[in-house]
Amino acid sequence: TLVLPTTANPAFVPNLTEQPFQSAESFYPPSLVAQADTPMGEAIHQGLAMVRQRKDEYRENGISYYRPWVFLITDGGPTDEWQSAAAAIREGEASKAFAFFAVGVQGANMEILQQISVKEPLMLDGLKFRDLFTLFRRSITIHSWNGSSIETAYRMGICVSWRTVSASTAGTAHIATGGVCQDSCLAFVESIPEHEPLLCIFVADGAGSATFGGSGAELAVETAASFFTKKCMLPEFGFYDELAVECVLAIRQAIGVHAENKELPVRDYACTFLGVISSSQGTLVMQIGDGGIVIDTGAGLCVPIIPMTGEYANMTYFITDDNAIEVLATEIYSEKLLKVAAFTDGIQRLALNMASNTPYEPFFTPFFRGLANATVEQEDHLQASLVQFLN
Repeated sequence: TLVLPTTANPAFVPNLTEQPFQSAESFYPPSLVAQADTPMGEAIHQGLAMVRQRKDEYRENGISYYRPWVFLITDGGPTDEWQSAAAAIREGEASKAFAFFAVGVQGANMEILQQISVKEPLMLDGLKFRDLFTLFRRSITIHSWNGSSIETAYRMGICVSWRTVSASTAGTAHIATGGVCQDSCLAFVESIPEHEPLLCIFVADGAGSATFGGSGAELAVETAASFFTKKCMLPEFGFYDELAVECVLAIRQAIGVHAENKELPVRDYACTFLGVISSSQGTLVMQIGDGGIVIDTGAGLCVPIIPMTGEYANMTYFITDDNAIEVLATEIYSEKLLKVAAFTDGIQRLALNMASNTPYEPFFTPFFRGLANATVEQEDHLQASLVQFLN
């Protein structure tokens, strides 16, 4: 829990933290005094830095987490340079690193808040905080590595044609040997101004031999999400093989920089990578390593890319390998996907007929049917059911 500074005192000390991070059971809210205008830009930068630090700690310790929610609640406006903070918020939202919400209390400068927040700021009705959080939950569902969502922001008027549910768990085999979850996934629908929305699915599996394979997998899906949310806004955006190559190079660079900062070899972050993007304009499927992708463009379920095996049994390829670009497999379709599933090698033999490299349809039917028929109220149960199945 973060509480950012709110004071109009000219003697404000930069980087003042009223309440450091605490787990929920240890949190006791301090008494804050609202005094109108505040050094808001500095406070936002500090809060986002604390979020990044906490996520790094989780990654290094193999702890999974939900995408953080960051709230800015103010009764005034900024007294400092806030434009760089707004840019940091846009970048973080684009990469799905966090979700940022701006809330104005009576007297807040809502015009400035609209420029700071990607999402539309809300004006709090009195002190009805419970109603506020209920509204957020009903408006848009936002989870990180484990999440289910109808990617429809009801109050923002965004309507899309996909539903997604995703989860990453350690699985019984890892738990039995004391292992941690090394898989990561992201599934979301990106809204593109004046264009059809873009479905994005990214899955990565840390190599069992890699010390920080799970961290590498998280970096892979985060970087892919950031890459495509930026690319899809460009006028020249399209579905072509070179786009997959650019994405893989971006992931390799992100992992390389992270490894260098930690003074560790890149191979410590080895992971597989699977990606799917789709809109009414077409579909791009990409894969390095094992695991599988199953799609339906209207002609029934199929496996566009055969899961990869390495030179020897029980081996595969990783995005950190020197020959990653050479082994990268891609498929392009002119149609939009009607159904798609992506998964790591943990359920590969359950989901696929390995002899013919075809989907085992009875495996997928309950998932697709349940997702299609679920009501909004049933969404939370979908993710819980998927986690239960994976465990």
